[in-house]
Amino acid sequence: GLRAGRVERVRDGLNMASQPHDKTYVGGPVIDQRTYFGPAVHEYAKGMGARVPVMIGTNSDDLGWVRARSLQGLFAMFGHYAGEARAAFDPHGTLTLQQVSAEVGGARDMLEPARAIARILSARGQPVYEYRFSYVATSMRRVWASGAPHASEIPYVFDTLRAHYGARTTGADEAMALTMHRYWVAFAKTGRPDPAGEPAWPRFHARSDRLMNFTEPGPVAERDPWGKRLDLVGRLAPGDPGL
Repeated sequence: GLRAGRVERVRDGLNMASQPHDKTYVGGPVIDQRTYFGPAVHEYAKGMGARVPVMIGTNSDDLGWVRARSLQGLFAMFGHYAGEARAAFDPHGTLTLQQVSAEVGGARDMLEPARAIARILSARGQPVYEYRFSYVATSMRRVWASGAPHASEIPYVFDTLRAHYGARTTGADEAMALTMHRYWVAFAKTGRPDPAGEPAWPRFHARSDRLMNFTEPGPVAERDPWGKRLDLVGRLAPGDPGL
């Protein structure tokens, strides 16, 4: 059985970089050991999913990358919108290919799909609350200069910072963790992230495109500041390994 097998055989070389090229990788929910649903955006668009309040969001330096040999080649992916993409992702012309690749990839693979799901669900009447996690732990600000990496919000949501950062945890970090924890607890209890004493978190609507941005000064309810970027990457194929 599976327990008798070696972990190397089960893993079979699979990692985050190899997933797009492995046709045997499921990468999603399996129901009753047989049913696999496709990309969440497509399934929600077909009407799948429970009609319940939803909280959805991403981090400011989330996962993603784009294959390109040059910045010119990368922006050429946007076709007639190449100039707009350059202005949106590298307005000062100072970023490296690796940096722009990460920005475009993160927007294409994480940020825009989250917003697309928010649009779909809100359009069918569900309460949707979108967030952007931009807070970087005080001890990591020199290391994570480009923003909050994938999954770095988890210790804040569960208020378990000291288990993660130990003695490096600062008062500012703990304050953000307490704030985020209160929002998530309120949502779990009532379906609305509205803890007393905290800034109001607006319900998402496509026309207003507002989210709650958890920034270093604190939570800020605002229209998505990267809306233009997301509009542009929405024209690209999500996760296409050829891009």
